[in-house]
Amino acid sequence: VQRLPPQLVAAFQATLEEIKYANLILHVVDVSSAMAKDQWKVTDSVLKDLGANHVPMLTVCNKIDLTADPVLVKDKADTTSTVAMSARTGEGVGEMLSRVQDLLKGEMHEIEGILPYTQTGLLQTIRTKGILKDVEYRDDGMKIVAHVSDEIEAAVMEHLIV
Repeated sequence: VQRLPPQLVAAFQATLEEIKYANLILHVVDVSSAMAKDQWKVTDSVLKDLGANHVPMLTVCNKIDLTADPVLVKDKADTTSTVAMSARTGEGVGEMLSRVQDLLKGEMHEIEGILPYTQTGLLQTIRTKGILKDVEYRDDGMKIVAHVSDEIEAAVMEHLIV
């Protein structure tokens, strides 16, 4: 970001400004780079300038497998807002996904009840746009426990038997 021509940054300004409306920012840092700290600071500065510093953020320290001391990087990154991983080896990916899910849950509501089989489309919506914690297929419908946004909750509650 720091070496981009000003004209290119201006061209992407509208796109970058959309980040203010995100539910979560994943800030991926290549920790194997000698410039990682500087790039991290520049990104934080750009996010602040865009007015996105209020958006929850998870910093993902990627490429720990290429660092001299992966254990040290993992220990330093083990905070509520930072996680270490390697996309190449898969190490830490589960932890990163778990943290993302936990952070997104804060923006969601838990719903529980029986969804009629005629509403399987809503179940798919919950799977793709929410967090489906449990589904039990019963004679009277699908008993679900899920975390969903306000919008999905409104659609589901019309059909959910609680």
